[in-house]
Amino acid sequence: MKGRVIGAAIMGSIGVLFIVLGFVFERTSTALEGGVTVDGQVVATPSSGSDGDTCTKVVRYVVQDVPYQVRSTVGTSWGCGDVGRTMQVSYLPDNPGKARVVDPSVGNFARIFQVAGGIMVLVAAVTVVSAVRRATSPETLGADTPPFVGPTGSLDDLDFATPPPPPSNAFLGAASLGPPPLPPPAVEPPPGWYLDPGDASLQRWWDGREWTEHRR
Repeated sequence: MKGRVIGAAIMGSIGVLFIVLGFVFERTSTALEGGVTVDGQVVATPSSGSDGDTCTKVVRYVVQDVPYQVRSTVGTSWGCGDVGRTMQVSYLPDNPGKARVVDPSVGNFARIFQVAGGIMVLVAAVTVVSAVRRATSPETLGADTPPFVGPTGSLDDLDFATPPPPPSNAFLGAASLGPPPLPPPAVEPPPGWYLDPGDASLQRWWDGREWTEHRR
């Protein structure tokens, strides 16, 4: 159980990370709140990774005949040859220099991250709940306690010795003596369920040496 819970916790943590990254990617590739969207042109795709497999996009756009440039925030492994491609740019009307490249492909990639992360978190939660329920179930809790099994029989199968007479004492009443003890068997039969010497309508467990408190 412990291994399953640890594995589920690791999976859940990775899932949460995927969800957070998905939201970050989506936010950095969508239009600014209150922004204006215009068409721009990719003028460069500089490398954004140490291995050169990913790149960002530098997009040139014009607002009121004034040229501006903005660089995409998220580097991708696709579109590194998109120089000359038209892309949308979202900028703030009161500050045209503050802009963001609108890249639907990054938004779709971000949603894949979010869905994958959500599935991982859900699977991890189901695994943990299942493990806890199994660990706390009556079957599991009683797994270490051997059930009462053994031969069954009746009171006639046992040879009980005659109980000794109660002690004679003139100063003790019958009520103070209490009920006589259950007679031990003259022989030791194997453990099992036998008719209760005190109540013939029930069975009582004999453990091979003495009567126990278990009845049925």
